[in-house]
Amino acid sequence: MIERVYASVVGGIVSNVFIGGGQQDDIDVTLADPRPAPGWKYAGGAFSPPPPVESPQEPDAALRIVTNLAFDLRFTKEERVDIEMASLDDPTAPYEMRRQAADIRVALQRANKASWSDLDDPVTRANVQQFEQYGLIGEGRAAEILDTPVDESERP
Repeated sequence: MIERVYASVVGGIVSNVFIGGGQQDDIDVTLADPRPAPGWKYAGGAFSPPPPVESPQEPDAALRIVTNLAFDLRFTKEERVDIEMASLDDPTAPYEMRRQAADIRVALQRANKASWSDLDDPVTRANVQQFEQYGLIGEGRAAEILDTPVDESERP
């Protein structure tokens, strides 16, 4: 004896498929090939699978996301040292100098906490441009660091 298989349809969509004991509104799908599954559509006495779920898109090549190491390496060693030195707090320095050092530390902490760096992120851009304004990187370097095309080796 073949066990009967039924599909429960609600609003034109299969909500459940089960063996035996179908209710009055359930549809016998014992011989259906392919057998419908939850999520399938039911219209005009026929079942059809739902549209395929699109897989997540690959990252757009235009996205300007780089690893944190790649972002760091866009700066020269001398620039990285100057930025690090400028981030040190001198309790005897005037308030503006201490404020600038704290601002640099905040920018460095943000970059260190991130999983990757987005070269188009407004905060990232502002931080690098501020390094240039503070004289920690040369004139025009902010644009070079931020706008150089992303190489495949830099991507996460």
